[in-house]
Amino acid sequence: MKTADECFICQGLDRAVARSEDGRAVVMPFRDPFFEGHVVVAPATHTDTIDVDPATWSAMGTLIPDAIRGASDEDTAKCYLLALGDVDTGHLHFHVVPKKNGDVSLGQYVFGPEGWNVSR
Repeated sequence: MKTADECFICQGLDRAVARSEDGRAVVMPFRDPFFEGHVVVAPATHTDTIDVDPATWSAMGTLIPDAIRGASDEDTAKCYLLALGDVDTGHLHFHVVPKKNGDVSLGQYVFGPEGWNVSR
């Protein structure tokens, strides 16, 4: 697990575009957006999933719908909400990725023709 000094979320907290009322959670642009408007909702301090306290969960839960509305416009077909653990930053975060009409579906990366796209 990376430390706060190595964490891309902690390093980007100064770019937050919104904060929860209690300051426990932030919305910030993702460093490498998949689509325009791709943001991350995360605790405002370096927090692993297992260590998140109820107040921080609540703060993130309040920001996620706002982030979805903020990322959407009249050309938005849907907004993906993803929690991924591929890169072990040690900092819980959720991706809000707006898909515009005509954009490629992200479902192909998760689902194959027979359902979940996993190797067993």
